[in-house]
Amino acid sequence: MSIGESMLLEAYRTAGRHLQGKLDEIKDRSCGWIKVRPSRPSFADLVFSVGNRMYAVLIVKLEKSSFRNGKGITVNFQVMPHELNLLLEECERYRLEPAFFPLWGNSATPRVNVGWDVEEIITQNRQAGTMTPMLQNGWNLIDPRSQKMLNPAEVKDIPGEVFMSEWEQQNMRVNYVVKDIEKHGLQMLSAQDIPGVMPNIWFRNEKGVPSWVAVLPDRGSKSNADLQELRQMVQQSYAAGDDKGKQPPQTLWSRMPVSDEPYGEYVAYVKLKSADHFGRAILRGEVISLDFDGLEALPPP
Repeated sequence: MSIGESMLLEAYRTAGRHLQGKLDEIKDRSCGWIKVRPSRPSFADLVFSVGNRMYAVLIVKLEKSSFRNGKGITVNFQVMPHELNLLLEECERYRLEPAFFPLWGNSATPRVNVGWDVEEIITQNRQAGTMTPMLQNGWNLIDPRSQKMLNPAEVKDIPGEVFMSEWEQQNMRVNYVVKDIEKHGLQMLSAQDIPGVMPNIWFRNEKGVPSWVAVLPDRGSKSNADLQELRQMVQQSYAAGDDKGKQPPQTLWSRMPVSDEPYGEYVAYVKLKSADHFGRAILRGEVISLDFDGLEALPPP
């Protein structure tokens, strides 16, 4: 996200409320949220679905606008090139639709100005010091590929069958484990759903000890040796150096104190399958059967 960290949660709430209002207007197709939690690393801030299309949204700060001889408005977004490239690459890989959600915010010197020609007049005035969508009427989404306004309600479904991507399945696994942790009254700290990147979750276990979780699709996906390597990687990353270096990644939820105890280490095996077509790849939108027996402590070294 290109929004400053201090304004991050406000930006999420603003974008979420705005998009939920538009999703509520769609009656002819199923809609839903796929990703709603801030996470690091991530290629998108929010992901939602309309029919069998999924939209990966990057919230961007709108720096300024200027009229172009009465033919529309040029707007400048605060966005880093690597953020845009990552969004486009991952959307291509996982068959998602990329989108910008521009917000007015406090004026600040942009890291990078990227000009986009928007063929629609902005229907509101800027409200300095607030998080306000660029367009109150409409979805307030811009396709970074075409530089045009995006209306998911008018975009047709992808023809034929669309199978769930690796990211969609990992996102579902991680979300399920997060809900299970919260159901048991434990404190969530952070979570991320990028396939192949671990650990996936940080939380406080029953003893209050900062703990991490590797979320895996089945017991054959990682050998015991691989899990031991993961343990060593986490220890090397967070157990050496000064006090700051002894902590897990800083999260949006809390700044964890340095612990004299070793981190809790867990693995979660979450198996997904089609409820109606056993052994077949899972389609977007179909009923899914999920197997999960709870968190398991990582085997000792």
